[in-house]
Amino acid sequence: MLTDHGPFYQAGLADRLSFELTFNDYGRVVTSIGENASYQITNIALEFDIVTHPDLARLIRQQYMG
Repeated sequence: MLTDHGPFYQAGLADRLSFELTFNDYGRVVTSIGENASYQITNIALEFDIVTHPDLARLIRQQYMG
């Protein structure tokens, strides 16, 4: 929906859009011999651009409503 179908229009949805990230156990990701291994995820950030143009918002709203 976010990359193939057009701009995201939150007000056109019945509920909030959310993403849940689940990371695997380190034992299934990191292979090591003779040491306790682990991994760390860093620098995850929410990034987006906001366009505030009434005509674009109207067009996207019409697409969401069918």
